[in-house]
Amino acid sequence: MVSQKGFSLLELLVILAILIILAGFGTGSFSSFYNKYKFKKNAYSLEYFIKEARLYALKTSTNIGICVPDSRTVEIINMGANRTDPCAGSLINSFVLDEGFTVEAISQPAFDPRGIAIFAGNLCIEGAGRYYKIEVAKNSGYITSEEGEGNCP
Repeated sequence: MVSQKGFSLLELLVILAILIILAGFGTGSFSSFYNKYKFKKNAYSLEYFIKEARLYALKTSTNIGICVPDSRTVEIINMGANRTDPCAGSLINSFVLDEGFTVEAISQPAFDPRGIAIFAGNLCIEGAGRYYKIEVAKNSGYITSEEGEGNCP
């Protein structure tokens, strides 16, 4: 008897079928993981952007406002001596969310030259079935965040 080495065509087809099934499961979980990653990237970038505005107020000794002109853009505004409207002044920097994410400003915060909040503010980012709410406390500038499933509360 002669022994044959190697795989038969049937064995190769079975292995390919198993690999295709496993790849199908991996694709679904990878897509979910990627959406969650993009959401967190946008949420943490927005929180950092707000902290950057507070530091800019300290560094330049001027009033700085956070303005949300549309559902995907957040701007840092140099308010100068103005202490009434966070959106009145010159644009310093802007942050645009990735496609599929929106930001809602319940109220728009502003910081004085000491880094203390002139106006309390709440910004909330939504997307991928999740929300991330960033709150700025008045008279302290303390920044907190809350994360959850669904839409902004």
